[in-house]
Amino acid sequence: MNTGIILKIRYTLYSSVGFISFIFRKIIFSFYHKYNKYNIKHNSVAVCGRGFSANKFFENEHKNHTKLFLANYKSEDLDLKDYLKLFNKELVIVSNIVEVMPNIFLMYFIKIAEIIISQPNSQIKKGFNKSKRASYKLNMLGVKVRGVGLSQFIDIYGSHKNVSKIGTGMYAIYEAAEFAMRNNIYKIYLYGYDFYSGPKNKHTLLRDDFHSEDQYLSHRADYVHLSESLDYLVQKYPKIIFINNTLNSYKFKSNNLKTIVT
Repeated sequence: MNTGIILKIRYTLYSSVGFISFIFRKIIFSFYHKYNKYNIKHNSVAVCGRGFSANKFFENEHKNHTKLFLANYKSEDLDLKDYLKLFNKELVIVSNIVEVMPNIFLMYFIKIAEIIISQPNSQIKKGFNKSKRASYKLNMLGVKVRGVGLSQFIDIYGSHKNVSKIGTGMYAIYEAAEFAMRNNIYKIYLYGYDFYSGPKNKHTLLRDDFHSEDQYLSHRADYVHLSESLDYLVQKYPKIIFINNTLNSYKFKSNNLKTIVT
């Protein structure tokens, strides 16, 4: 079958589910979440990658935050207790082009501000035959889906070596920084950004993410490049203090990046 037709079918199907989700979410948040703290001013932003140190957020520090960016989280990354700790948060889901997401049914009960796909917004907005979206699965959540926006602080899609090969996790930090600057927020807490420096994800083994041992070892060795990219990124937002809770022992140089090795 023609690829364009398949995409149109997917878009129609998932968007139809998304419309029902939108109505359902409106009802749920009108009653069940009526007295939750969604309208308070956010004093900080939290960003969770999938590394093992993300457990610090879910076990201890989730109570300190009202705004959370989740980077590339899948169903197996969260257990029921984790979902319960997201109920009083305003969530932004940042996903790769495959459009992975947590458990769709449990996400209906959590406030999602928007969904961001880690591709340029100009590419995401194009028509069926030109858009980089290949799934449209995230439409099922009934929330606005967009790509990564532009910035006056950094050329995130430039040719500099520290932004040319970054992944979804780094785009989540970038989008969190952009949100913080627009809303006069000057603290961002990072969790789970271990950059492959340990053998475990939050709930799973890191090795299980890769098809071969060579691919796994290659990513494990990439922690220096990823650390340098984070160093470069945070320097572009000198007004923001980044508190990095991580297993990564890399010695960052940025004055506005505080590392807490967990």
